[in-house]
Amino acid sequence: MVSKRFWLVALMATTLGGCGGGGGGGGSASIPAQAPVPSPVPIQPAAPVTSGLVPAAPALGAVLYANAAPLRVMRAGARWTYHGVDKPAGESATDFNYYTNTVTQVANGSAVTEIGSLPFNDVGESNPVRFEGGAYISTNLLMLAANLPAQAVDLVELRSPVRINDQYVSLDKRIADSGRDFDGDKVNEALDVAVYSTVMGEELVDLPNRRQVKAVRVNMNFHVRVKYSKTATDSPIYEARQSTWYAPGIGIVKSRIEAPNNTAGLPNRVATEILENWDGLTEGLGHLDTVVAVSPAGSSLSGSPLQYVGDVVSFDTTAVAIGQIPNQPSNQGLAVAQLDPLGKVVAARAYERTELFPGTDFFWEPHAIRVGNELRIFAHTSDQQLSMVSLDATGQRIVRQAVPVFNDVQLGYDTDRTSYRLATDSTGIWIGWLRATWDGQISRRSLAAQHFDANGLPLGTAIAVTAPAAFDMSRLNMALDGARLAFSWHASNLQPSWRLAMINTSTGASITDQVMGISFDTCRFLNTVALTQGLAMSCSDMSGIGAARLDGNGNPVLLPGATLQSSKLQAPWLLPIGGTFGVYGRESGQLFASILQSGQLWPEGRSDSSFTTLFETAGSGPLAAIEPTLLARIAPAVSVQSVVKVGNRLLVIGADRFGSMNTTVVWLAN
Repeated sequence: MVSKRFWLVALMATTLGGCGGGGGGGGSASIPAQAPVPSPVPIQPAAPVTSGLVPAAPALGAVLYANAAPLRVMRAGARWTYHGVDKPAGESATDFNYYTNTVTQVANGSAVTEIGSLPFNDVGESNPVRFEGGAYISTNLLMLAANLPAQAVDLVELRSPVRINDQYVSLDKRIADSGRDFDGDKVNEALDVAVYSTVMGEELVDLPNRRQVKAVRVNMNFHVRVKYSKTATDSPIYEARQSTWYAPGIGIVKSRIEAPNNTAGLPNRVATEILENWDGLTEGLGHLDTVVAVSPAGSSLSGSPLQYVGDVVSFDTTAVAIGQIPNQPSNQGLAVAQLDPLGKVVAARAYERTELFPGTDFFWEPHAIRVGNELRIFAHTSDQQLSMVSLDATGQRIVRQAVPVFNDVQLGYDTDRTSYRLATDSTGIWIGWLRATWDGQISRRSLAAQHFDANGLPLGTAIAVTAPAAFDMSRLNMALDGARLAFSWHASNLQPSWRLAMINTSTGASITDQVMGISFDTCRFLNTVALTQGLAMSCSDMSGIGAARLDGNGNPVLLPGATLQSSKLQAPWLLPIGGTFGVYGRESGQLFASILQSGQLWPEGRSDSSFTTLFETAGSGPLAAIEPTLLARIAPAVSVQSVVKVGNRLLVIGADRFGSMNTTVVWLAN
């Protein structure tokens, strides 16, 4: 938005009184306190005499946009949040004030009224903005003379076509009577006033939650000069500039104002605002505020809908989360919550264990997965049996009673107390599980997989994924891509300790069963992830994140001579990693991840800040070759339990220290 405060309001009323008298010079212009603004009247026709302050227009350059429309967003209810840094003593000064300016828009006929809470670290402002005749025009109430009411002045922000060096004049006039006697001769001085804009070109802007955003920079210049009646001389020209960067589909991503200082002898005051988050209602950039999940009115739960979030499943425009019933033992039952695209809980209920799995005395290790338009919940209902119950897409109604899926006397657990994983394809459900055997001396572990239809009936016999071996297992992951079913896990008593196995689901044949050559010391978390299409693997520790696609044989796709361990994703914002790391698949064939980081979220901020970063990989080749796409940095940090894609956004599901759920919306890049 255009800043009235920095520009004409204060300047026209009182500023030039500090320019000195009679001799046509002296003193420096200053920015005084806000002057009261009288009731507005329409601007009078332009005076026949212009200011003489508008320079000759430069030669026109290339057309950047034939139509200016995409560069400014007008949408009632939209919200832009800017991080501002105000440097009263100049750009290079170490003193600064940082602040937040929130800009919102409300409907105003065919236009919008734009409201800034703290533009350029000053009082709130509002002004109408309209798109008319191919131009974005901001109407501002400006005091052009001390003896006249504030006048409505149309300032052109952008016009079509958007062309390099295009210069457009919003105000160019001589005000014969300024209403002020600056030189003490009892005659009010005349003022020359000019406001004109120049399209500077396109630049790449790094935002806190997106890098290298292409934006058009426009400089709006304000010049004013007093004509002294006593000496028939001119004052020095007061010059201020507001630079604005416009990005297509987003609007203003950066603004900067430079104006003469309040204090004589100091460099120009500079205030810069950069877009942190944009909520465009149906699209956006960065993230929305983290909100505590609350059960809706009328549900069987009050307060938090669930504790200790388990799986979260997407149903295109909504999501369903499962977890423990608040303040109840895990064996009591299960809480299920439906979330809308903004992460708000719209339905929640608690299921007693005997509702889900009748006739059982206990259940444990519940998992949820989408099959068609139903939510399927799996759980152990005995030491060797896995059962499945079917709920509707809201998770609020049982549509088919529980059925036993398989019974395996060798069903075992890894050291994380995990025993199985789930995946779906077009014909049913794949279950991969851990088997344990004991010969009286040695305990052995192996992996098995089996295909079941949507009703839980077997579509074939169990497939031995790996042979029994004497090692402990932990951190089991499973991912399905077409006819490839991949497993990764940690074998704690082997060095190197990370393993990968893959089978062909059509034939049951082994594709690979390999030691990855990575130890736990340098890879704390190894994840196998299903992409659409493709598979990927990530390896992370405190020194960084390695990631690679897996080829048809299960081998990482790497740069020449590289290893997965050394194939760190490269980005200036990725280090240092403070802890928790999660990686998730995505339909685009990329993977997205969440990491806990510590350091300086803002250049002028504390160095020990803690925040959560979400990003997605980019490109189709080796993932380490291209910088990932930064999606959001959330501060304060959230304890991420799950991330699920819902339309054009991610729902980040977090938990507080008591296990109660919170949600944060993160917008995906277009």
